[in-house]
Amino acid sequence: LHRAICCIPVTLALLSHASLLNSEDEPNSLPYAIRLSGPIGADGEQVVLDRGKGQSASGAALPPIIIRRQDLYSGDLDIEERTAHEKTSESWFDPKIGRPKRENKSIGRKGGPHAGLHVAPNKSDAKGRAEATAKHLNRFTGTGSFELKGNAVAMAGAPVILQGFEGAIEAVPLVSSVVTHTIVPEDGWTMTVEVETAEAAG
Repeated sequence: LHRAICCIPVTLALLSHASLLNSEDEPNSLPYAIRLSGPIGADGEQVVLDRGKGQSASGAALPPIIIRRQDLYSGDLDIEERTAHEKTSESWFDPKIGRPKRENKSIGRKGGPHAGLHVAPNKSDAKGRAEATAKHLNRFTGTGSFELKGNAVAMAGAPVILQGFEGAIEAVPLVSSVVTHTIVPEDGWTMTVEVETAEAAG
């Protein structure tokens, strides 16, 4: 027998922009978060955190998860180049002039704009979509998974620090997306830390 405890952050950026939230089965959607709150007795007490900021529900910084190469049972990390776009662009319909306008968010790289496919209902919503898309393009460029000895303070959303690895890999900013703790009486306590690249500055 063994017991696995899985910690997954439900982090919804730009909560007021309901059109950013996908179907009720999407793990990062508002309905999903509300359904999760009931079984844990948190009805009406949802706390919304910006993804990848490494903060607890109180706003305090989460302790980093330090992963040393010599402590690993297994591990894998795949890093890709960030998407080259100059900016994100989202359209919205202005009823005063009877035609669409656009809200843009600079990404700071060379390349064409990343344009949204759907027209937002208003300016505020379009701005939120552009900002959220820019963060997404700056963040999801690498994923990995590491298995090592269990650590009681390790949790999803915490920054991850690599030590003892060759090359420039230690300089890649990482954050834990999922932390699974597994307890097996015969073998002890292990954890699997799934990581993704943290949001890039600029």
